[in-house]
Amino acid sequence: MTEKERQTVIQAFYDNIPADISNDLLLKKIIAIPNKEERSIIAKYECDSEIDIVAFDMFGWKYPEGAQLSSIGFIKEVFIPLMQYMIDDNRYYYDAVAAFFEGDTAKCFKLLKKDIDKYIAEKDELDEDWFAYNYLIFKGAIPKLYDYILDKISKLNHSKGLPELIKATKIYYCNNDNIQLEKAASEALLLVPDSILAKELMAEVWYCNKRWNNTLAILEEVNNGYIYAEHERMFMLAWCKSKTRDRKGAIEYYKKCLEIAPMKQWARNNLAYEYYITHQYEKAEKEYKKCIDEKINLKYACTGYVRTLAALGKIEKAEQFISNSPEKIYKVALDELKDAKNGKKKNHNKDYIEEASNEELTEISSIEHKSTFQFSKESILEDELEERLLAGTTVFGIPLKIFKRKGVYGRQWSFAGLGRIDLLAEDNDGNLYVIELKKDSGYDDAYTQTVKYVEWFEKSKYTKGKKVYGIICVNDPPQKLINSVQKDDRIRLFEYRVSYSEIK
Repeated sequence: MTEKERQTVIQAFYDNIPADISNDLLLKKIIAIPNKEERSIIAKYECDSEIDIVAFDMFGWKYPEGAQLSSIGFIKEVFIPLMQYMIDDNRYYYDAVAAFFEGDTAKCFKLLKKDIDKYIAEKDELDEDWFAYNYLIFKGAIPKLYDYILDKISKLNHSKGLPELIKATKIYYCNNDNIQLEKAASEALLLVPDSILAKELMAEVWYCNKRWNNTLAILEEVNNGYIYAEHERMFMLAWCKSKTRDRKGAIEYYKKCLEIAPMKQWARNNLAYEYYITHQYEKAEKEYKKCIDEKINLKYACTGYVRTLAALGKIEKAEQFISNSPEKIYKVALDELKDAKNGKKKNHNKDYIEEASNEELTEISSIEHKSTFQFSKESILEDELEERLLAGTTVFGIPLKIFKRKGVYGRQWSFAGLGRIDLLAEDNDGNLYVIELKKDSGYDDAYTQTVKYVEWFEKSKYTKGKKVYGIICVNDPPQKLINSVQKDDRIRLFEYRVSYSEIK
C-alpha cells in the first residue's frame, strides 16, 4: 500500500470518530475493522499518536529510572492492547515501548539496542528527526540509552551537530543542571543554528532562568517543534509577553493557546488577568466566570473575579459571590470591593509592582572591604547591564537599547562559525554596538574576539549601511588590551568596579 493510500485509510477512519470518544470504544472500533492490513495501519497510527503524547505533550515530565507508566489511561487501555494487531517489521521498537510502559526498562533497553542496530544498518545518514521522534519518549528513564546511541553514531554518517544535541538532551533529562544544559545547547546551536531541538532546549533554559526576551526570540522561530506542543509554546510566549509588559501580545497568545487547548491550566485565568489589568473588565469578568464554572484555577480565579466585579461597580453581585465562593477571597480583592462601595477609584499602580532593580551596586555592610571586586559570574554582569539598557538608562555614555527584531534578541546570540555574542545593542541612529563582557582578568582574546564580531556584522544583513562598533567591559584590564583598543577607533574599553564600603 502506498503512502497516499495509507493516509486515505487513516482519514476515512478518523472522519467517523468523535473527538471525545472513550478509550474503550476507540479500541473496539479499531479491532472491528474487517480488513487486516487497514486494521494494522490504524493500530500503528494510534500507537504512534500515544507515543507522541508522552514524548512531546508531556515533555516536562522527568520520570526516574524504572518508572511505572502502565497506569496512564491511554497506555493501559489503548497502546498495549493494540500491539497485537500491528503488522510491522519494526517490532523491536514497539515492543520496547510496551516494555517501557510496563516498567521493564532492562527489557526495553535490550530491544532498543536491536532496533537501533537494525535501523542504522538500513540508513545512510542519521539525523535530528530520527533521534527526536523515536527516543525523546524515554526522557531520563534510561540514561545509558543516550550513551549507546552516541557510541553507535560516532562510527556512522550523521547530520552535523547530532552528537551535541543528544548530549544536551541527556543533560536536560538526567543531570538537571541548567549551567551544563545551557553550555551544551549553545554548542549545538553554534553548529546547527536552525536546529529546532537545540532551540527548544535553549528556550527551556532561558524560560527557567526568567530570560523572557531571549525566550520570546527563540520561540518565535520555532514551528512544528519536537518538544513543545503548540499550545504549550503559545502559553510560554504569552507568559513572556506579560513579563515584558506587552499586554496586547500576551492576550493574543493566551487566546491562541486556548483555541488549541481550551482546558490548558492557567491560560484562561491569565487571560482574564491581562484583560483586567488593561481595564477590559467585561472581558475579564467573562473569562474569570468560565474558570469558576469549569473549576479551573479557582484559588486565583475567585479573587480575580471579585476584583473585576468591584472594578465594574457590581457590588451586590460580588458580595453574593463571596458568600458562596468555593475558595477563600484574598484581602486585595476585599479591599478593592470596600473601596468601590465607598466610591474610591481603583489605583492600578499597585498591579505593576516591579521586582527590586539592580540600580545600586554598593551595599551598606558591617564588613570593611574596600578593594575592587569582580562579579562572581559573567551572567550577573550581563543581567545588570541588560536591566539598565531595558530601563533606558544611558550606559557607556551612549543612549543604547538591546537589538531586537522578530525572532532575534541581542543577548547571548549564537552564530554558526562566529560564536555567541554577549550583547548586541543599537543607538538611536541604528548603529550597532557589539558588547563583550569579561568578569575575570587575563583578557588576551577579548580584543581579537570583539573585532571578529564587529567585522562580521559590518558585512551582515543587519547593518544596512550603518556603522558597527565594539565595546569591551572588563575588570582591571591589562596594558596589552589597553594598547590594542587605543589603536582601533571602532573599539572602546570600559572598566567595571564593584565595591563594598562600611558606612560609619
